[in-house]
Amino acid sequence: MKTPYLAPAAQSKEINNLPLTINWLGGFTDGDSTFSILNFKPRLKYENHIKELNLFERIKDLLKIKNNLNLTKPRKNRPNSNATVNLDITDIHILKNKIVPIFYTHKGIGILKSKKLKDFNDWSIVVDIYYFGYHLILAQAQ
Repeated sequence: MKTPYLAPAAQSKEINNLPLTINWLGGFTDGDSTFSILNFKPRLKYENHIKELNLFERIKDLLKIKNNLNLTKPRKNRPNSNATVNLDITDIHILKNKIVPIFYTHKGIGILKSKKLKDFNDWSIVVDIYYFGYHLILAQAQ
């Protein structure tokens, strides 16, 4: 049997004091994040159970960002719904200058190890388009 790995966000005080690493963030991103587009702007969103609030504060510290964490209440129409915390990063300068370099793969080596790497590669193109203002260029009719 595989020995279970306790993430740095576990309830134990010793575990809670372990520093987060970029490789740990890669694994967490593989499982609990979304590279997406919201209102034509690129966005990176992490979302998890409200009990992970401390972990999300530590992720903000690791990324050296000041984004606010959003807390959502359980959905009333779903009996098993729980409150959640999310970190929504949409600032194009943070995405281009902090996030993309962290996840960028050089010669196939990166911190994302799942299908999420393909999502990131496509999404990072959109980050460049938005960052450099190419989305504002009107398409010329042929």
